[in-house]
Amino acid sequence: MGNTISYFLYTTEDKQSYLIKDEHIEILRQTDILEKPGYNDNILWGDTKQSSDITFEVGCTLQVMALNLEIDMIDHEIKERYMIEPHHVRMINRLHFDNNGSEISTADKRPFGNSDIEGDIYDIIYNHNGYSYQMDFDCQITYDIMRYEYNRMICMLPAIIKQFPVKYRKYQYDTATWSWVPHISEFRKQKLGKILK
Repeated sequence: MGNTISYFLYTTEDKQSYLIKDEHIEILRQTDILEKPGYNDNILWGDTKQSSDITFEVGCTLQVMALNLEIDMIDHEIKERYMIEPHHVRMINRLHFDNNGSEISTADKRPFGNSDIEGDIYDIIYNHNGYSYQMDFDCQITYDIMRYEYNRMICMLPAIIKQFPVKYRKYQYDTATWSWVPHISEFRKQKLGKILK
């Protein structure tokens, strides 16, 4: 089991800000992406030429970008090809990543933070925006559908990573939502850009 990148981001003492660097984005986009079926250790990225420290930094960049992905940020052609739906983006938002040496993968056994993976997927798909449905835990069809949706998300993720849109570069830790969100300075830049136009 590798080091949980999301755990580091949520427990580090320096929660002032996180800056996404160009070189880490380029590494993500240029490196061949590896895939392995199943829930455990879906390796998304690996390059033995990179040091473990660089791999960890790249993994942190991937984690912050995944947290803040929006469906409108994804290229239209990729959305059409993979038939990406809003719940797939919500699944990516919830993904936890691990690093192990020169590899980055979805978190071992707990890609969404809990060992009940099907239950997590069900909540992501159905229990949001005030809606609440009870999963039929005795129904094998329900489990099969959740696994199917997970595998769909894993299949589209490499293409999204290669094209990962970078809307913001600087992020800050938000204690209200327990997440990394665009830094307030990013919105100041946007406002200034509109004024200058």
